[in-house]
Amino acid sequence: MEKIKTYIGFAKKSGNIAFGIDRAISKKTKLIIYSSKIAENSEKKIQKSGIKSIKIDDKQYNLIGETALVIGITDQNLSSAIIDNIKSV
Repeated sequence: MEKIKTYIGFAKKSGNIAFGIDRAISKKTKLIIYSSKIAENSEKKIQKSGIKSIKIDDKQYNLIGETALVIGITDQNLSSAIIDNIKSV
């Protein structure tokens, strides 16, 4: 989990992150990470977008921050690294 948090931190520092459902769903986004706390309609929007997505539960919520329920990663390398590390958790 620490590696994933680090990759998200890299995305924040490099400006390769979008916060919120409307900003996360864009052509640039390579990966969406969202909380299980989001509304059903928001989850449907994410699924319809066709963008790779990862749903996290309440225990993992601190990965994306206390104020964001949805983030989008726009860097391909960072999104691939996050996906690879999520699979190993």
